Amino acid sequence: MKKIIATIAMCALSSSAIADFLTGTDNRCFIDTSGWNESWFCGKSDDKCADKKATGGYRNPHYLYHGEYFTKDSTRYYCCNGTTDEIGRFVKASSFNKTETITVQLDGGGKCNYSRKTDICGNIIKDEKCTTPDKCPAQTILRNGQCVTPCIDGYVFESATLNRCIECPDSQTQGIQGIGYDKKCIRCKSTEILNKDTWKCEDPEAQKKQLQKDVATGKKIAISRGIMEQCWQCPDSNLYKDCVKSLAKQQELSDAIKTKCKISE
Repeated sequence: MKKIIATIAMCALSSSAIADFLTGTDNRCFIDTSGWNESWFCGKSDDKCADKKATGGYRNPHYLYHGEYFTKDSTRYYCCNGTTDEIGRFVKASSFNKTETITVQLDGGGKCNYSRKTDICGNIIKDEKCTTPDKCPAQTILRNGQCVTPCIDGYVFESATLNRCIECPDSQTQGIQGIGYDKKCIRCKSTEILNKDTWKCEDPEAQKKQLQKDVATGKKIAISRGIMEQCWQCPDSNLYKDCVKSLAKQQELSDAIKTKCKISE
């Protein structure tokens, strides 16, 4: 019988302790009636909470606003959206702000993740969506912030900032430099020749003037326009010099020069 009475007494105390801490409508306020009616209001308030008088003698009201909190029995109660003119509500939480990871499916292909920061009241603090894929689908590459398909052989990306593939046929004045995804089309002026050893555009006229000064021996020799015109299709400056030098000295052209410079008998 004593045990039963003790158990009933403990339950009564527990219920009484719970009943002492009362909640106002929509969690707008809390009041602890176990002592001097200590109360907490979120935002605009009046003199009562849960129909209990919160102001006046022997009472201890507290007025909290958005982001502020009080602690009761190791639990935090944050005021949400309460101001001097607006009634807010209390929310129980361990911290006011929270961060969640958001995954975005991008229009250009691929996905990216970013962190969105909100408060426990539902207000967005930071929501800056990502635009660059974290990873691209198979058979695509990340270029200029987009997932794109690599160019096929004979094609290159139009420029460092554009992702469109363009054709770049090999010729005396242009060619594809590089390998893999970093290939680019080198184009020379119509009056220039592309040196595919150095990948620089060279001016045949300037070369002719230099060769006129000194082809090989350091002596100035006359080189006719006819000789220069025969060698104009040489793919690089070294072959061009060898071609002009041989013709100027009336030497037999090698098969390599004839083939690469497209000189027929």
